[in-house]
Amino acid sequence: MTFEDRIFRSGDADCAAWHFRAADDSLATDAGRPAVVMAHGLAGTKDSGLQPFAAGLATRLTALAGRPAPMIPVVGPPGRTAALTPVGYYDDYLAIAGPTWRNEVAATLGSEIGSFRPGRSAVRVLRTRWFVQIADFDRAAPPHATAKAAFRGRAEVRHYPCDHFDLHAGKPWHEPALAHQISFLRRALAPSAGRAAVAAR
Repeated sequence: MTFEDRIFRSGDADCAAWHFRAADDSLATDAGRPAVVMAHGLAGTKDSGLQPFAAGLATRLTALAGRPAPMIPVVGPPGRTAALTPVGYYDDYLAIAGPTWRNEVAATLGSEIGSFRPGRSAVRVLRTRWFVQIADFDRAAPPHATAKAAFRGRAEVRHYPCDHFDLHAGKPWHEPALAHQISFLRRALAPSAGRAAVAAR
């Protein structure tokens, strides 16, 4: 497969690159074709093993266009292939699952969730009071990351000595969690609180 030599500037250095064009426009949008940037780690150069990957992607990715993403179970018993497998999570999740729920999620979740930082976006976007409830022994959503985002956003925070699903109906911490939500909303939505929030802006 042929490619084009390209030179681009990065900082104060000129970088040499190869450009492999896709076999067709099946993945193109109004914004143009998507691009995959490939580079080595320590001391590697583009002519050291990258060409087979680049050529393979350029020809085979088009075959994936329109195909549904491969799926894996959301939750499963320990030892099974699933996104969540801590002890007890399978039964806890099924206990709250509604009639439209399906035990499946895109298999690409594993490669995406590591860089997923909803707390960072929330801190930038939210311009009002917000309330965060943290299960201190949560094995699904890291409590330290949640607490960090809440601190940065000056949220009102409640902590519970329990795991992720222990805040749901039928579990010991559901009623306290619900009571705290009601208390927060009564204060946040009271007319006087609304006027104070507007005045503070």
